[in-house]
Amino acid sequence: MDIWKWGILGVVAAAVATAVSMQTGFFNPFDSRMTRACEATLKKRLRSPSMYKRVEISDSKEPMSLDTYLKMESASDQSAVNLYTQMYKDAVARGDQPTVFTSFITYDAPNAYGTPVRGIVACAYSSSDGSKSSASEFNVQIDGLTHIRWLADQVRKLRSG
Repeated sequence: MDIWKWGILGVVAAAVATAVSMQTGFFNPFDSRMTRACEATLKKRLRSPSMYKRVEISDSKEPMSLDTYLKMESASDQSAVNLYTQMYKDAVARGDQPTVFTSFITYDAPNAYGTPVRGIVACAYSSSDGSKSSASEFNVQIDGLTHIRWLADQVRKLRSG
């Protein structure tokens, strides 16, 4: 009988831990990989990431043209254009539908003065195969910038200002 008590206690503890983590926004097992990547990237841009609170999230997807794909992948020279064009054409030849997935995240977080403010961001992921399964913190774009490009922008602003 003791083993049953410990088993039930373990299940109850796991359920409580999951409920608390979902309530605090720390982890939600029902979020997609893209949602988790978007929120992790967004939190890196906040002054107080621990105070982040999601208010609402809405998702959309639309077919992606080759021009949009090249723009989202920041293909700036001819070799990059050739590479991404070939990747796009290969995906289409396989029967995949290149897609842009977008999540609009409304959130509350404190500003530089500690005052809570509501913000909204657009988080986009370009997928040549029509799936969100490869979304990560390195390839989602918050308001048009990946995390690395956003960091580079911040450094440029510091140097010029």
